[in-house]
Amino acid sequence: MNMEIGRLAEIDFTSPIIHSSYNSITRKSQSIAYKLETILTACIDIKSTINEHDNIYIAGEIGDFFEKMYSCMEYTASILKELFRDKGTLQASYHDILKKIIKNEDSTKFLSDRVLVNFAEGTLSWYAIVHDTRSEEAHFTTWIPANS
Repeated sequence: MNMEIGRLAEIDFTSPIIHSSYNSITRKSQSIAYKLETILTACIDIKSTINEHDNIYIAGEIGDFFEKMYSCMEYTASILKELFRDKGTLQASYHDILKKIIKNEDSTKFLSDRVLVNFAEGTLSWYAIVHDTRSEEAHFTTWIPANS
């Protein structure tokens, strides 16, 4: 009997890469939930008296939230890469995998696998926001000192 965790069968967890990536996603998901609570609480607590320090703090928290979301997708890419390693080579970046699936740029046609396509389509409504916001935030905050 195979137990399923999410959409991964217990047998898939014999791969150290999948097991490690799945554990990282689980840990980051808990951190994301905590981060959202922190952001919401901060916004409620300071909504009438927001100052520049508050703006920087909230921007940092939001940036960290998007960084964690993006990181989860990179771990997801590792899982997909391992699950489909017998069918072909996937890129290490989720963004690159998604672009190839959307553009249907795969000579081996394994990226048209229904599981991959369904997964990719399920992320289209929000992934671009995470990717773009994370990228913008990463570029925007490179000049902010660590002790701000």
